[in-house]
Amino acid sequence: MKKIIRIMLCVMMTVFLSGCMKTEVTYNVSSDGSVEGSMKFLMAESFLTQDGSDLDQTLEEMKTSFLKDSPGAKGEIIREKDGDTAYAGVKITGMKSEDIKAVKEGNQLVLEVPVRDVENSIAGGSGMDTSSITPAQLKSFGCSAVMIINMPASVESNYGTVEGKKVTVDLLSLPAEAETVRVTCAAGGGFPLWIIAAAAALAGAAVFFFRKKKD
Repeated sequence: MKKIIRIMLCVMMTVFLSGCMKTEVTYNVSSDGSVEGSMKFLMAESFLTQDGSDLDQTLEEMKTSFLKDSPGAKGEIIREKDGDTAYAGVKITGMKSEDIKAVKEGNQLVLEVPVRDVENSIAGGSGMDTSSITPAQLKSFGCSAVMIINMPASVESNYGTVEGKKVTVDLLSLPAEAETVRVTCAAGGGFPLWIIAAAAALAGAAVFFFRKKKD
């Protein structure tokens, strides 16, 4: 999974001036801590074909490249429209993560994603000088990079927007000091409150019924 994010961010650093990229990475975390991921990677069709390349062939090569780094995953070519801009790219599903896994800490299930470490490894490993490029600049040029984390129970997170079991993180809006997105939830997933309330109500009704019948 980290390799996929490295690819995503590396390409982003390369084409940021065109403001033509939209990415979304999703982590689905099971109660046993295992993580399965999916990803959407879209670029403006005008950018993909600006050198005369055949769009369909380019998309097939893109899909093959991503699947090569994700054994067992499945890929499909997708297209989207955002205003007047036509986007094309790939959607990869069924990505298994060996390097990112939720762990149990006491009665909590914890997932940590080292976002800044990944960015630093890209800058160092790619040989690109990205010191003058900031996430805010990428965002201002129209790029978007979103990470979604789905946990088995209601979550808390140090960054992002929390909605029940889901956390949505805008990777380009993280503060400069952010290094790791840490998401926690109750280990085991627990039971929704409405199920507990319904069970209590049924139990109470049963007791009342049998007492009345006995009387």
